[in-house]
Amino acid sequence: MKKSNKKLIFVVISVLYFIFILLCFPTYSQTKFMSLDGNKNDFWINMRERVISHDLLFNLHKALRHKIPEWTMPIAVIVNGINMFFGFKQFKKKWWYYVILLISILISVMLIDCWWMLYTAE
Repeated sequence: MKKSNKKLIFVVISVLYFIFILLCFPTYSQTKFMSLDGNKNDFWINMRERVISHDLLFNLHKALRHKIPEWTMPIAVIVNGINMFFGFKQFKKKWWYYVILLISILISVMLIDCWWMLYTAE
């Protein structure tokens, strides 16, 4: 793969991670740590509605929402951990690996916490 293609793929993945964190993490952290209701976060709700109002993104969101079963969350975290381990063995001198590793750890923690909240909801 050419260097320009690798750079383009890295930029696209970084933008997708940034959008995910921008849309999900502030509301998640406020409801989790500050005991605020999700409806009080008008800024984040309006931003999410603007992004999802696009037809393609809305259809993707509608197709994926509530389609992921609970049992896949621990498996995703385990696979993510294995991927981080083997990635560290190959790319430990690359700066972009540490950026992806940090984002991956944050998402894994969020997945574990969401799974635990669903598991103990009864």
